[in-house]
Amino acid sequence: MKIQCHAQYQIQNHRVASVLIAWIAAGVLDGIAESTVDINQYLDKPFLWLAHWNPTSPLFRWIDFSALMLLVMGGPFLLWQFIKRMVNRSSPFIYPSILYEEELSSAAEALDNPDTEKHELQEKMEDLILSVAETVTVTLGLAPRHYRAYVIAGSTDGVGISWFRFGRQFEKALRKHESIEGILSGDEELVIRMCQRRKTVSVMRSVQEEYPDSDIHTMIMIRNPGDFRLGFLIAVIHPSVRIEVDDSTFLQASYIMRMLGFMDKLVEFVLEYEKEGEDNDEKETFPR
Repeated sequence: MKIQCHAQYQIQNHRVASVLIAWIAAGVLDGIAESTVDINQYLDKPFLWLAHWNPTSPLFRWIDFSALMLLVMGGPFLLWQFIKRMVNRSSPFIYPSILYEEELSSAAEALDNPDTEKHELQEKMEDLILSVAETVTVTLGLAPRHYRAYVIAGSTDGVGISWFRFGRQFEKALRKHESIEGILSGDEELVIRMCQRRKTVSVMRSVQEEYPDSDIHTMIMIRNPGDFRLGFLIAVIHPSVRIEVDDSTFLQASYIMRMLGFMDKLVEFVLEYEKEGEDNDEKETFPR
C-alpha cells in the first residue's frame, strides 16, 4: 500500500510540473507571436520605397522593373514549389532494395550453394537481371521499340557483350532467326567508349553528331564504381525520346545495377552465360 501511495504521489507531482511547464511555454510563445507582428511596419518599408521609386535613368529603370517582376512572380513560384514538394513527400516510393529483395536474395543463395542445378541458377539469375533491366528502362520512359540494351561484362580479354540483350530489334531477330552481327559491330566503338567512362551513370547525348552512320541518338551506361566489371548499356534509337537521369526514381532504380558488379560469382555467370550461346548466335568481345 505504501508503494502504491508513493507512486501516485510521484505521478501527481509530474502532472503538476508538466502543466506548469506547458503554461510557461504557452505564455512565452504567445508573447513572441504578439511581438513579431509589431515589426510589420519595418518590413514593408523597402517595398513601399520600391513601389514609389521612379528612376529616369534607363539602367535604373531596368533594375526597378526586374526587382518588381521578381517580387510579383517569385512569390507564386515559391508557393508552387512548396506545394509540389509537399505533394511529392506524401507520395509513397518503393525503393529498389525492396523491389529486388526477393530476386537478389534468391540469386545470391543460388550462387553460393554448390549444389544448385545449372538450370535453376540460370533461372534465378535471369529473373534478377531481367527485373532490374526492365525497371530501369521503364523509369526512363522507354518502350521496347525505342532502344536496344546490353549487359556488359569486363574480363581479361576485354569488354564482352553478354547474352542479356533487350529491345524490339533483338526480339524480332530472335523470332526470325536473323543475325545481329551487323548491330553488334556497329555498336563496338560506342560500347568501348562508354565502358571507359568512370561515372556510375554516364550519358552520351547527340551521338549522331559524332557518329552520323549510327542509328543511336543517346547512350546511357550504368556501371559499378571503380574498375569496370559489370554494366548496363542502353542505346536509345528513337530521336524524340528525352532522357533525364537526374530523376530520383531512375537513380533509385539503377542503384542495384551499379552494385551487382561487386558480386564476383554473378560477373562470372554473365560471362559464362555469354559462352553458352556461342554456337547458336554471335557474340562480341572488344579489347578495352
